[in-house]
Amino acid sequence: MSFALALLAAVGGGPSLDVSPERRPTNVVLIMADDLGAEWLSCYNPAAPPTPHLDALAAGGTRFTRCFSQPLCTPSRVVLMTGKYNYRNYVEFGFLPPEERTIGDVFREAGFRTGVFGKWQLSGDGPDRPDAIDPADWGFDEHLLWQLSRRPGHGDKGPRYWNPKLETGGAIRRSARDEYGPDLFGDALLEFAARDDDRPFLAYYPMVLTHDPFLQTPETGPPTGKAQADPKHFPEMVRYTDRLVGRIVAGLEAAGLRENTAILFCGDNGTHPSVVCPTPHGPYRGGKGLLNDRGTWVPLIVSLPSRVPAGATADRPVDFSDLLPTVCTLAGVPVPPSSGENGGDGASPFAADGSPVKPPRTAAFVWYDPRHNARINQQAGAFARDGRYRLYADGRFFDAGDPLDPAEEELTEPLTDEQRRVRQSLAAELARHAQQGGGLPRASASGP
Repeated sequence: MSFALALLAAVGGGPSLDVSPERRPTNVVLIMADDLGAEWLSCYNPAAPPTPHLDALAAGGTRFTRCFSQPLCTPSRVVLMTGKYNYRNYVEFGFLPPEERTIGDVFREAGFRTGVFGKWQLSGDGPDRPDAIDPADWGFDEHLLWQLSRRPGHGDKGPRYWNPKLETGGAIRRSARDEYGPDLFGDALLEFAARDDDRPFLAYYPMVLTHDPFLQTPETGPPTGKAQADPKHFPEMVRYTDRLVGRIVAGLEAAGLRENTAILFCGDNGTHPSVVCPTPHGPYRGGKGLLNDRGTWVPLIVSLPSRVPAGATADRPVDFSDLLPTVCTLAGVPVPPSSGENGGDGASPFAADGSPVKPPRTAAFVWYDPRHNARINQQAGAFARDGRYRLYADGRFFDAGDPLDPAEEELTEPLTDEQRRVRQSLAAELARHAQQGGGLPRASASGP
């Protein structure tokens, strides 16, 4: 079914909910793009190709200019799903320990319908993990996923874009050659959201876009003949990502759900290093896998009409541990405690009424030990980052300045009084995590 037909079907079967805002729980749509740094959104970078739908989402909500992810996909997904820094529960690449309590668990326990649509990459790589292959084990009632598992009889993960190999309810969902995975996920999300059900919902959409292979999108049609993956297709893939977000917003509006649905959009790590984006400072090469801004600076847009301030820009630092408490706070779901076996590490930048929390968080924190391959593992380390400065766990101190400017200046003595004060504050943040069990990875903290 085409996206348009699916949208019409979803709208036709839309829920009959009480329209009075004070009596309606808040829904959540959490969208995370794959390998998309903030430099590719025109609301962050005036020299980037236009992303009008994401710009409109930002204009109707709050845009965070200092959001920092893990430098690689699975580490970011583990933090988002659990609200915990990697030193507390990251075991290996592509795996989430089955005993972890996730965002799906938290929302399902609060009475929400829960669904996940897109890229999973959390159930391990083989049949030796039979207890960790079903999203229902982590609180999701429904799913349509790529890279869910490699269980017996299911073969390899297959393609994510054209003619994708997807799984739902323990079975393979067969697709046609001209079907495009991102469209299928968008269909499933809107059908789920608009279903006739009195319960509120959490829809988590970890997109497969804009990860390589870099292929043309339905904007230009399925690849034919000798068409090859090429970074030249990346701007088109960003445009399609933007278009999908616009379709989701329009679908929620058509179903009468938009006013009472919080939409969050972020990226899981920096852009692939084969991709270069123009900026007012010059070319900006993606830094996926690196601990500097090129690898960790990602977009974060939060929109909830009538509650989250519209057209606002927030320069306060945030990191991925803040995402779970943010959606809980906006949805009216109890935030997991900040300590204990099931506790998280982050804090929402919003109060329940959508107003900014004061005082703001003073530093984002990233602990990174990917345990994936030798090349990527060379970038293991940790840092604390405020609005301007970054201190690595190995003691190197940088003036990171504007994240849109890839140049970073390493600072050594003599420092100004302000720089010395900031370094001391960031060192205290690193020490706090070290005391809580965040022993530092042995490899170097930063890459080029």
